[in-house]
Amino acid sequence: MVFDTLAGAHPTGNLIVLQNTLYWSYIHPVDDPAHHTCVMMCEPGQAARVLLRSDCAGRDFMLYANAEDEIYIIERKILSDSRTFQIRVLKMCPWEEPIVIWNWVDDPMHIGEGGFMMPDDETIIFVHYPSLYYVKKGSAPQLYKEWLAPLKRIRAIENQEMLLLGDGECWRVNSQGKVLSHWDLLVDPKIEEAPLGRNQIFGMDYLDGQLLLAYWGKRSFELYTQDGTRTCLLQQKSPYTPHWVAMDDEYYYMFSSELIFDGSTPQPLLQCLDAQGNWIPIWSGTSMD
Repeated sequence: MVFDTLAGAHPTGNLIVLQNTLYWSYIHPVDDPAHHTCVMMCEPGQAARVLLRSDCAGRDFMLYANAEDEIYIIERKILSDSRTFQIRVLKMCPWEEPIVIWNWVDDPMHIGEGGFMMPDDETIIFVHYPSLYYVKKGSAPQLYKEWLAPLKRIRAIENQEMLLLGDGECWRVNSQGKVLSHWDLLVDPKIEEAPLGRNQIFGMDYLDGQLLLAYWGKRSFELYTQDGTRTCLLQQKSPYTPHWVAMDDEYYYMFSSELIFDGSTPQPLLQCLDAQGNWIPIWSGTSMD
């Protein structure tokens, strides 16, 4: 598992929703001393369960789903003798076993850590601060497109569009890089005592004119609508810190965890909000089949 050196034991990963089923990556069991990472899933009304578990410690899983309902998984490992990183790419459809489509390759740019998308089995588009890159299978990464400002994250959304996250602003772009929507002033400069001193947006998703953000620095989940309205869906208090978001036609999904600096893995909290304003717990690290 590759950990944020300041967070201590928070796994790299993300949260996606496909056919009303959630997929995310985390450690399970949460108190596993070897920190074996899992890809987990939860269907509506069901308990969370493990879909895929790393066979070795020191791994990360990053997820992406395309319009054909195919799930791509970037698996990353660190080579302890050289302290270098490698990745491979797995592909699966729901209810099928994943297959390896890229074997292990060196990964000096931490591909997928800031999000990624795959327009086909041979190409990965990803962000490595401060730019947008692509890599073809068997080749070295190349600059994909010069951008207006430094970039931190990418998220694939519907219609082969992308969300690009910078320092306090976000762009929705099409596959040719044309800007379709733009949001700025997303970060409040007056925030004090941000977790780990990081007043930043950590995760984002977009659907039908709505932009959903996990605002790490403010410990909040924020929703921006097409008319410019901003709503705080959930204001958390220490030690909870927002990480990831996802949404579909029925729910807003929000993933956070408790950052407690005692050497333990942060305790997760995954929940969703329905159209009637009801909060529904999904996973807190213990609710499993």
